[in-house]
Amino acid sequence: MLPGQRDGAMLWHESITNFLLKEMDIGCCEAYPALLRSSCGNCIMLLHVDDILSLCTARFLDEVLQPTLESKYKVSIEAMRRPGDELTFLKGRHVMADEASMLIELSMCLTG
Repeated sequence: MLPGQRDGAMLWHESITNFLLKEMDIGCCEAYPALLRSSCGNCIMLLHVDDILSLCTARFLDEVLQPTLESKYKVSIEAMRRPGDELTFLKGRHVMADEASMLIELSMCLTG
């Protein structure tokens, strides 16, 4: 581990979660700080370092989440809006199968 590496991840988590709480009332789950939820329940997020997987409506994404994040950060957003759409998160391929299900294909690296 390089000097500052551990502090960097902790400081980033603190910075992004404080921003989300202040700007959109999205706070951390006490038992699992990588899981975030808006107070009204219209957005749920899984935070892994600088990657975020979010479940919200297209309207919330387009009108609230994306513009708010872009006001402070440089972001790249992939969205699944209809069956067949896909995105990548944590080295996995996520495909929207239908309105209620998602297929997740993990990439496996085997060494031997």
